[in-house]
Amino acid sequence: MTDPLAQYTPRSLIVTYYGAYGRGIGPALEDRGTGNGPGGRGAGSSADGTVPVATLIRLLGAVGVDPPSVRSAVSRLKRRGLLVAAKTADGAAGYAPSEAAVQLLDDGDRRIFGRLDAYCCATRPGAGGFAQCARSGQPAQPGQRTQPAQPDQPAQPGESSRSASRSASASGLGPASGAGPGPGPEKEPGDWLLAVFSVPEQERHKRHLLRSRLARLGFGTAAPGVWIAPALLREETRHTLERLGLASYVDLFQGEHAGFAPTADAVRRWWDLDALAARHHAFLATHEPVLQRWARRKTVPPADAYRDYLLALDSWRALPYADPGLPPGLLPDDWPGERSARVFAGLHERLRDAGAEFVRTQSG
Repeated sequence: MTDPLAQYTPRSLIVTYYGAYGRGIGPALEDRGTGNGPGGRGAGSSADGTVPVATLIRLLGAVGVDPPSVRSAVSRLKRRGLLVAAKTADGAAGYAPSEAAVQLLDDGDRRIFGRLDAYCCATRPGAGGFAQCARSGQPAQPGQRTQPAQPDQPAQPGESSRSASRSASASGLGPASGAGPGPGPEKEPGDWLLAVFSVPEQERHKRHLLRSRLARLGFGTAAPGVWIAPALLREETRHTLERLGLASYVDLFQGEHAGFAPTADAVRRWWDLDALAARHHAFLATHEPVLQRWARRKTVPPADAYRDYLLALDSWRALPYADPGLPPGLLPDDWPGERSARVFAGLHERLRDAGAEFVRTQSG
């Protein structure tokens, strides 16, 4: 039997830890990425995010990473400029996220958390935010009045809220992000962002960087040198390209797909939807049973909550970048993104704060 922890690398788990607990107790789900959540001292860090080495080893040990692997991963992150050596207020040696790392983590918050609430409101008209969607686990049906959410009911295998998504679109709310972790409802149906770039041959390393960054933002490939994404990625794309010094090589355009193939067929050329769906299914296969087990538990032990939440977030945080959040009408009827988004939201609501309590106990 394959070890379920084999998919998690020490380096990725360290980054996930700093994102979840190393910059502040953090805002609730509906506030992540909006700048409205509480900041301040981290659950397991000093005011500047410094985590003592011994604490980091204990916290990574709780998810199965041995001390030599933690030290090796920290060294690699330090060489990459993502961690910097620092001392806590009481003089303990530790590591803090660099300015570049903090920027990356903040960008990640906006992508991972920032639009989940908008997605839920579009797919379940009348619902009280994505957190309540996650707790209810039952999508609204067209014309059905949404009832108050019942706590901690996980999404059931095979559920789909696509009919509600289409109803929301028809009612003028705009097409919802059927991909779940993507950017949420589009303001204009069929509105697309094109990135066209040209890089001199002597700077071909920047061409590779551009391609990799656009792919990581969720762009598909329309033609050689022409990349496409939902238009709501425009500001994040501008910000990313400017931050990396790549904006001078790129022209951005926004508009509609006017033909000649049906847009749904074109989307299948621009993105590998089968590969994206497989990633959602892999997340669900691992973490949906975890949510179902937690729904049956009457208590939330902090150590167990920390372990399951950190592993879920580590798995989830790549999905909103791979999957740009395409309009549901352009996706297969059995698209799994909505379900995986509800599962992650349910785990976040149930486990994150209890996990923070465990972090505090390991930081004394």
